Amino acid sequence: MQLANIKQSLLLIVLGLVFTQLIIANYSLFDGFNYYGIKLQTGSFISVLKFNENRFLTTRFVGYIFFAIFAYLNFKNGVKNHRVQFILVSSVCAFLYEVRCNINDLSNSYDGNTVQIGWVLFFISLAILRDKIYNR
Repeated sequence: MQLANIKQSLLLIVLGLVFTQLIIANYSLFDGFNYYGIKLQTGSFISVLKFNENRFLTTRFVGYIFFAIFAYLNFKNGVKNHRVQFILVSSVCAFLYEVRCNINDLSNSYDGNTVQIGWVLFFISLAILRDKIYNR
């Protein structure tokens, strides 16, 4: 595997982690775009569905896009194992769930739920990257 591909893959999974778990921007779409700031996320390590008591939307969907790109590029380049497929399917499903939350917020029916699987996707992606480096 070329060094450029390793760096690109590492950048994608780090950006995926940052935008899904570490730096979260809160906003609302109901009654116009309202921005509530950026916060550093601390707390739960793994939480599949979490209730957001403030009922703000988050920018986690951006991180899921990075994970999906990472998985797609690996799949396209011949890494077609179950972990890559899991990352691809999970990140696309999480992205679609977050998009659904945005649509619900537009109609004022957002209930505050969000998906937080960034750490799981990050560690599985690191395992994929490790295998690519050591199994050239």
